[in-house]
Amino acid sequence: MHQNERRTTGAGPDITPDHKLNVGYLGVGITNGAVDFLTRWLAVELAPIRVNAISPGVIDTGAWDSLGEDGKRDYFKHIAASNPARRIGTTDDIAARCCSR
Repeated sequence: MHQNERRTTGAGPDITPDHKLNVGYLGVGITNGAVDFLTRWLAVELAPIRVNAISPGVIDTGAWDSLGEDGKRDYFKHIAASNPARRIGTTDDIAARCCSR
């Protein structure tokens, strides 16, 4: 069997972000792209083992604390306005999604 024939399908990520290009977010975009690529590649390589990645967008974590209290609040308000849920996600949201059956 040829190497490309041994696995024809893979199980990919079940949570994916809505990628939008924005000035000032090059590092975030590169990181998200790398995680997406790695997840897809591993899904093919490891099939039929399921490979999942979580890239939910803006989540309220300490990563945003460097913006300061006012900056963080204003940024979250801006992002939440264009988010379908109209709010910023939490680490509990992600944990619940990952641990649910």
